[in-house]
Amino acid sequence: MTRERRRSRQLVDSVGRSMKGKNRFVLLLACMCFPASIFALSIPGAFAQSEDGLKLRVDVELVTVEVSALDRDGNPVRNLKREDFELYEDGKKQEIISIDEVNAETEIPSLGASPIYEDTKRQGKTILILFIDGTLGKKNVKASRDSAEKFVREHMRPQDLIAVGSYDHVMKILQNFTNDPEDVLAAIGRPADPELVEHYNASEFLCALERIIYSIGRLKGRKTLLLYTRAHHFPAYSSDSIYFKALNSARKANAVIYTIDPIAAIESDPVASQRIFTPSGLEISLPTGRPTTWQISQTTQKSLAIESGGSKITASDINSQMDKLDRQTSNYYILGFQSSNPKHDGSYRKLRVKTNLKGMTLKHRPGYQDRSPVDVLASSRQEKKLMTALASPAAASQLPVVFRPVYFYDSLRTARVLIAAKIRTEKLELRKKGEQLGTELNIMGAAYGEDGNIAARFSQTLPITVDKNKESAFRKQDFSYRNYFKLRPGKYRLKLAVSDESSNLGTVEQPLEVPAMPESGFAGSSLVLAEQSSRMPELIQDLKAQLLEEIDPLTYAGMQIEPSVGNRLPANSPVPVLFRIYNPAGGFDHWMLDAYAMLQDAVGKEYVTAPFSLQNNMIAAGRTEAAVSLNLAFRNVPPGKYRLIIKITEASSPQSAMIQTDIELF
Repeated sequence: MTRERRRSRQLVDSVGRSMKGKNRFVLLLACMCFPASIFALSIPGAFAQSEDGLKLRVDVELVTVEVSALDRDGNPVRNLKREDFELYEDGKKQEIISIDEVNAETEIPSLGASPIYEDTKRQGKTILILFIDGTLGKKNVKASRDSAEKFVREHMRPQDLIAVGSYDHVMKILQNFTNDPEDVLAAIGRPADPELVEHYNASEFLCALERIIYSIGRLKGRKTLLLYTRAHHFPAYSSDSIYFKALNSARKANAVIYTIDPIAAIESDPVASQRIFTPSGLEISLPTGRPTTWQISQTTQKSLAIESGGSKITASDINSQMDKLDRQTSNYYILGFQSSNPKHDGSYRKLRVKTNLKGMTLKHRPGYQDRSPVDVLASSRQEKKLMTALASPAAASQLPVVFRPVYFYDSLRTARVLIAAKIRTEKLELRKKGEQLGTELNIMGAAYGEDGNIAARFSQTLPITVDKNKESAFRKQDFSYRNYFKLRPGKYRLKLAVSDESSNLGTVEQPLEVPAMPESGFAGSSLVLAEQSSRMPELIQDLKAQLLEEIDPLTYAGMQIEPSVGNRLPANSPVPVLFRIYNPAGGFDHWMLDAYAMLQDAVGKEYVTAPFSLQNNMIAAGRTEAAVSLNLAFRNVPPGKYRLIIKITEASSPQSAMIQTDIELF
């Protein structure tokens, strides 16, 4: 077991011990985990006016599109400029703000413009090789492995990331994403279990495919899935919903699917044919008469690939097609634009990139999923009610709510302020909704600056459903919610308001000061007490943070940390904490940081640990940032309320940083 995994295991164990004996209920919703929020500072002068005259600073998201430009022979076309492209979203022309060229030979962008990604040397291809063994059959497993091995040996480069998986009756990860070709080849060469190869359910596979695409959606840029599968066993779209879920998952994740049949030859077009349409409108030719299950399955395979932006590859031209695939995935342009559509509703938006240059073919993803609305309740009836509640100096208590803000720096000028909240459910009005009980919970958060204006705001509507026989247990627990602001350093009043369908209200306010990053020396984030943790998706848990689309500061050694809201722990139990350190001298390999921790009670009495080194507890999160996880041990400390303080010093300089939070021991 590696040192990092041992540390993460210790963190999980300590959290588990601290939670022992507690009856906690956490409702996990994917949409609650860091939905898009209002960003400050990104574009100067980007303001929206609310009904009460307050100015809301908003951010315009940069959308990126990877485009392969190929000549008549399928070779990449180099050195194109921004004016060589025209980009359309839902038929409306968009201004291309940035362009970045990636090519296999140089490993870094060849244009003079600033690269979009921080780690420019990692702009290679990201590929998941997936063997659908249940469709291949025992006789054809070797052919699929041979093809994949040939592709890796000939086309994997140092800047590429490749992972390997297989599916029979369950999805197996044979190798996480890595840039080590030997690890990839070893995974490909692992023999399939002959007893399981024939176990396969088409619908279950599409569900598993949707889940695995979702897990890699956090990776930056375009992802490519190579599905080795026989066409006649590929699932027919007898259930449009299952097909659409898999396809929409690929669209949201910016994942392109290529289906590879290492055995079947290309079928010639039938002389007498009929045109049918896939569930999402793709036109396909099939022989006249009633299509067979095999023909529909083959059509579904082709449809899923084409509609995600890829294609179907068959045995008769597999070598040339795989070479072409490599050229398209290793040589491309990244076009950046800011959508002219002011409405953020989370919908799918179609993309089309054109060029006036003759003899050129462009390949790109067919569209993208707009980010979830940053302010769902804007201009709604609920907005006015919650804004009135936020503006009131008196707290509403019909729906008791508490929250804890913690900050992490995104840059010298910007901090991400995470909001972890607990909402009591005992007074939540639940109405009959079919065979269940439910309501819609409206939530709004606002950060008021020192001038009284709203510097950032988020709002969201969450559907709550409960089985009738579980209502009693539901009402005894707390509803967990998380969101975040992006704010410049300064002093703020943070307010949170919640309401249900019956107009029950709850509001709460807390002050927060985000210190400015020092111009010299290092700084620390907020000190977070870990309440519980869960492992990140296996495919991405070992990757560096800069390879992920959305960098979550509450991750450590492949673990996702849930912050505590109450900061309550049993006395004399381990205290699991997480924080980040920014900008120590000399780079991560030269950081020599020591620390000590203490608990300070209301009258100033201190309980202090011995000094310790942070070297074995830090994980790099970039060139100038590290995540730190500690299990602090305090002995013979009586129950009570304390201030937990950690002081960090640097051996090579007189610089120091102090981070702290309140904590209650019981």
